[in-house]
Amino acid sequence: MRWRKKTTNAYDKTLKAMALGANAVTVGRPYIYGLANAGALGVAQVLRLLRDELEIAMALCGCATLADASMACLFKPEAVSGANLTASSFENL
Repeated sequence: MRWRKKTTNAYDKTLKAMALGANAVTVGRPYIYGLANAGALGVAQVLRLLRDELEIAMALCGCATLADASMACLFKPEAVSGANLTASSFENL
């Protein structure tokens, strides 16, 4: 099982992790900041913002759902033609 800790403004890394086969992504500090700032409504707002940013990144990659995310959406087709890409090639992304 792969997972990636989500940090502030890391929606693109979330999409990368899901495209590379992650089953889950965690949210680190952002919800704590929302809680400290505005209580439960602040947490809801932070989660909504993270979701909106992820949806924008997905739309820019042409993914309608997270299930559509694959390594193909991470690169331009002409950049990887003939390349042998595997998930291990992207361990440090």
